[in-house]
Formats: sequence, structure tokens, C-alpha cells
Amino acid sequence: MSQILIANTRTWKEHHIITMPVVQGRFDCYNGMTFTCSFKIDGGYYSGSGKYNASVAPFNTGATLTYCIPSDIMGSHPFSIVVGKEYFTLRQNNGVVVEGALKKPVSSRSEAEGKITWVVG
Repeated sequence: MSQILIANTRTWKEHHIITMPVVQGRFDCYNGMTFTCSFKIDGGYYSGSGKYNASVAPFNTGATLTYCIPSDIMGSHPFSIVVGKEYFTLRQNNGVVVEGALKKPVSSRSEAEGKITWVVG
């Protein structure tokens, strides 16, 4: 579980800690322009797929998904991705994060944006 501290905007005296679920899965970037990812959550399989607006180095690796509520990983969402030499981080605009260490380092850092579509099955 990942935790985020959120301040109460009315009094700034109270703080709430929200525990965000974190699950392990897989991320596959096939040709530098498209990807798929999959995670098992509460017995269901959540699969995401999408396209980048710019080419990134192809890679396949284990990944961690951090989200707030299951509806955050349903339907389509804009995202940005950074592929570093040894890691990647994909951030949906609604706060969902998919990230992981690369099995094989890539030669250079790259960034892209796109849309991810999640399917539950």
C-alpha cells in the first residue's frame, strides 16, 4: 500500500492519510509506439493498452500499479510516460501510476503522451 497525506482544506489542522492500493503486474512496450499492461486485482484481470505520440525504446518488464479506486482504472485516460535508462513511469491524468525497473537498460531517456484504455475481464 502507498500512502498520501491530504490536508483538510477547511481548517488545515486535520490531516487524512489515504492508503492507495498497489499491485504487481506486467508492462510490455512492443515497438516503441504501442504497449499493453496487465494486473490482477481482487480476482479480476485489469488490462490496459495504448499508443504513444512519440517513439520510446521498446521494453518488457514487471510493473507496479498504484491507484485510488477501481473506477480509476476503467475506460480511457490520458497519460504521460517517462522511460529512463533503468526505469519507466506512466502517470494517468487522474493520479494512477504504473512504474517499474527495466530488465535491460535503454540507451537514452524518452518522454511521450497518449491515451490508455483499460478493460476488466
